[in-house]
Amino acid sequence: MLLGRMFSAVDGTPVWNIKLHPYRITAGEQVGHPAPEGRHRDGVTFITSLLISRTNVEGGESGVYTDEDEHLLTVTLTEPGDLLLGDDARTTHSVTPVRPVDGSAPAHRDVLVIAYTAR
Repeated sequence: MLLGRMFSAVDGTPVWNIKLHPYRITAGEQVGHPAPEGRHRDGVTFITSLLISRTNVEGGESGVYTDEDEHLLTVTLTEPGDLLLGDDARTTHSVTPVRPVDGSAPAHRDVLVIAYTAR
């Protein structure tokens, strides 16, 4: 609700179509690829990534870029509740692969992606 009000203040859109996408990226002998398509847009108005958990992984850096490929930000969501907000209409984003810190233990990164599309 708060995110929708915030995005409405930025965009002027009064009603949103909101979709939730839970992602668990596992890593082991093979690295985990949170964004195998590389730098991209999701085709929505605003996009958010909410970290649920990180267990035994390194990597998973989120990068944000302008249409002219100017790097704006790199951040690693490390603590549950860390949130990255993106203007999907004006920027592109990517996430680097994740690898296990200890190869003998389970490794994963859980993120809830929340997509807001103007209605």
